[in-house]
Amino acid sequence: MLDNAIVYVFGTDHDLQCGDVRRQRISSIHIQQYQDAIQSVIESKKIRIIFEEWHPTVREQTSYNNTLLQTWYSDTEFAPHHIDLSREDRARIGCSRECINIQMHLKAFFDNQEQSESVCPKDPRKTTTDCDCELLVDEIRERVWVSRIRKKNIWPALLVCGSNHTVKVHDLFGRFGVKSNILYRDFGKIP
Repeated sequence: MLDNAIVYVFGTDHDLQCGDVRRQRISSIHIQQYQDAIQSVIESKKIRIIFEEWHPTVREQTSYNNTLLQTWYSDTEFAPHHIDLSREDRARIGCSRECINIQMHLKAFFDNQEQSESVCPKDPRKTTTDCDCELLVDEIRERVWVSRIRKKNIWPALLVCGSNHTVKVHDLFGRFGVKSNILYRDFGKIP
């Protein structure tokens, strides 16, 4: 383990992370609770740096313009460091969802396997192929996050990420010599 290295993992919903009230899943009350929780963590854990699962190029793919942390802390010492891969990074290393989906279809074709397009058990709006692609891409992304946080070498650190990454990132930190503590698996779980 790295001496004094600790990351506090704060899992949440991306709509809450970005303050997206348009879908009416979250309200100003949820946003205030989130802000209070973040501020409490910064103070109680003596956080020196904040990392966030986000990259500005994500705006092109989603309805999110920014994150709440960026809005609240951009002009302070706690301006979040965005550690996710850009769209260009993902394409360059062949881990965009589109690239992996094509690779999986080609593998099935050359292996003479029928491509399964059954419904994904985790998300009925997607096929199993889509879910498999997301899993592969997420594993690469999570390793990049851990690497980027370790490289900064500033502790204690706070990582805000989607709730589906919380446990996996926590485990990765341990495997790479950094103590981590899950503060919230899914803060403000929203239906």
